[in-house]
Amino acid sequence: MDISRVPLASLELDPAPLARVKVVRLEFEPGQATGLHLHPMPVLGYVAEGAFLVQPEGEETRRYRAGEVVLEPAGKRMLRFDNASTDQPAVLIATYLGGGEKDRLIEFLPH
Repeated sequence: MDISRVPLASLELDPAPLARVKVVRLEFEPGQATGLHLHPMPVLGYVAEGAFLVQPEGEETRRYRAGEVVLEPAGKRMLRFDNASTDQPAVLIATYLGGGEKDRLIEFLPH
């Protein structure tokens, strides 16, 4: 029996050596917002449950639903990355592409 392969995303990344990949499950409470932030490395997020409202600086807010993939480019200010629901939790599987063992995965910024 063949394995079914369903493409979820094909994203262009700046060429750079990739020494480390870290994958984490992020569980958002209903209505939880991340706040203004950026990542020092590209981050791919797979929406496992619920939906998120995402707005990179200079772009419109977009809703990502379960089964979709979000790219947060390295160094790009993210104005919002919020659970879209005020009464249901949401789950994101985040894959951080790069960084060292002790590097920060996220930097929260003042408004």
